[in-house]
Amino acid sequence: MSILSVFPTYSLATGELESGALVEACKFCADRIAKADVNCLAHYERMSKALPTFHMCPYGFTSYPVKLGADASVITGVVATPRFKSPNETERAKQFPTTRVARTAILKQVSFLENLAASIESLEDEARTRLPQALHELRKLNAIVKQNAEVMEQTGVNSSEVKNISGASELMTNIFEVIEALANLDGLKHLKLDEHIAVYDLAFKAKKIYQIRAKERPVHIHVAGNRGVSILGSRKTFPIVLTVLLENAIRYALVDSTIDLDISRDSDRCVLEVRNRSDLPIDPEQCFEKGARFGPKLEDGSGLGLYLAREVVHAHRGKIECLVEHEVITMRVSVPVHMSC
Repeated sequence: MSILSVFPTYSLATGELESGALVEACKFCADRIAKADVNCLAHYERMSKALPTFHMCPYGFTSYPVKLGADASVITGVVATPRFKSPNETERAKQFPTTRVARTAILKQVSFLENLAASIESLEDEARTRLPQALHELRKLNAIVKQNAEVMEQTGVNSSEVKNISGASELMTNIFEVIEALANLDGLKHLKLDEHIAVYDLAFKAKKIYQIRAKERPVHIHVAGNRGVSILGSRKTFPIVLTVLLENAIRYALVDSTIDLDISRDSDRCVLEVRNRSDLPIDPEQCFEKGARFGPKLEDGSGLGLYLAREVVHAHRGKIECLVEHEVITMRVSVPVHMSC
């Protein structure tokens, strides 16, 4: 959860300092954090374990740790009254008069933020209970669309258009699975990995489903590799990995380029690679983090897709990595093979 404070805040998760709505983060703090000042880093490491009360940083500023749900931040970079009465604090107050605030104001802000976090958490809990019901109804409607499309396709009525409708229905099915998985990330920790999954067949099915999206770009999808390799996993959940990787590859691929899906075996590992060409920057280390985005701001998604793909791969005791070489981006998934392969 992003903290919205009237005072400057330091995120313990991201290591970033943000200005408040009324009090800006002073350059003194911003410069030291940007340079990874050892005193600042040590101070905020202590704040991650500290009691929620007033603390003084090594340079004289006041800090107050506040936990908001799963996130933790520190209201910081201010000189609060009553003061600690240290020489550093006096110097900071003279140097940065706009950072002088009252402790009571900080306490009111902390109370407001904690109440806000509790309200949001309550709403999220309610949404989580209602989401399965909503998805159930949407799935029923989607099934009716698919069934009717199949009937029309068998009779030969507008077959090309009906195939598009059927394909769109398959895409909707995949999207429902992604939404459900995002709403129940904790459930990935308890997956039963007891179903046989033929990875080549899964990739070929994904290609057929995503042909419609690919033609819109347009890009081409090519599947190749080992047809016999398989894994043990969740047939409902593992396909989400391909859904996410293909969605991203199609969205960011160069127009009229080819997306390659390669399936191979490396010793006791099944290796799935989704490779595309793109002129958009991607950080191979950070791209799997929650909220990470790349591409134009108007179409860069929620920043949750690759994060979800990573969680699903990890739940299957596997590894996912991003490899970048010039304009070629390769998403490489490695999962233990089914021992009977």
